[in-house]
Amino acid sequence: MNPMNEVQISKATVSIGVGEAGEKLSRAITLLEQMFDQTPVKTFSKVTNPEFGIRKRQPIACKLTLRGEKADKAIEMVLEGINKNIKPTQFDAQGNLSFGIKEHIDIPGMKYNP
Repeated sequence: MNPMNEVQISKATVSIGVGEAGEKLSRAITLLEQMFDQTPVKTFSKVTNPEFGIRKRQPIACKLTLRGEKADKAIEMVLEGINKNIKPTQFDAQGNLSFGIKEHIDIPGMKYNP
């Protein structure tokens, strides 16, 4: 097979948006650490949105970037959680794939942690 026809993964970015700082955000950070053995970083709001009670530069989410073999394993693990159902609309013009899962316990091997 031509190597140019194979799918190549350069990185996988995993994020959890909770919408507020505090206990929810710290639980999301802990969850990502447990799932991927890597420390996530906090992300901050860019604008103020009074309807949601969010101020500019308020921590509202966390993310981490996986590369190499860790990215391959993570994508394989998460795709098992969505039964490998990917729609063409989940790809953008550059070939990036984006999808979400409702609960982390849908991923095989993950346990519920209240």
